[in-house]
Amino acid sequence: MWGNLPFCGKQNMKKKWLSWLLISLAALIVVALILWLRYGNKLFYKNVFVDAENTISFAYPNERTIVTGATNPYLVATVASPDIGEYTPVFNVTRENIPVDMGLDVYVNQTLSQLSEVIREFSYVQPTSLNVDGTPARRVSFSGKYLDQIFSWEQVYTMRNGTVYVMTYLAPAGNFSGNRDSIDMAFESFSFR
Repeated sequence: MWGNLPFCGKQNMKKKWLSWLLISLAALIVVALILWLRYGNKLFYKNVFVDAENTISFAYPNERTIVTGATNPYLVATVASPDIGEYTPVFNVTRENIPVDMGLDVYVNQTLSQLSEVIREFSYVQPTSLNVDGTPARRVSFSGKYLDQIFSWEQVYTMRNGTVYVMTYLAPAGNFSGNRDSIDMAFESFSFR
């Protein structure tokens, strides 16, 4: 029965192998095209930051400058965008050890409360749940006036082994959307080592 179907008899084994090779090659091309359309050449031209303790990593584009937190014990790294003027958009990662019984939601709410005291005209969108490298996380967006300029922030909070990691994207409100590809790359590639 099967020997009568195309590409299934012994005499057609070579054709069967060739057809599977062509199908696999076509699938690989489709996947590569989808990745290229989603990430562009940034998929292939990126750096990976690994912290000094070898606990986290994230990707960032080649055209960005990275600074580590040598003078700030909470700052892990800052990735600066190409200079666009007085206020340059940045992505940074901070970490803080917290009491084990505090929990992520308590930490996020406490941070938002503190931010509302130092940022004028502070407003935020309620945190949403997501996973970062398989670990529960919270994403929150907020805006307000700081240094006489309206800024927008997006933060992702996650916790592992009693340490909260906060990924922050900060930009002048008018430039906030302009760096999304680079910022999404950093957010999506963040991983624990």
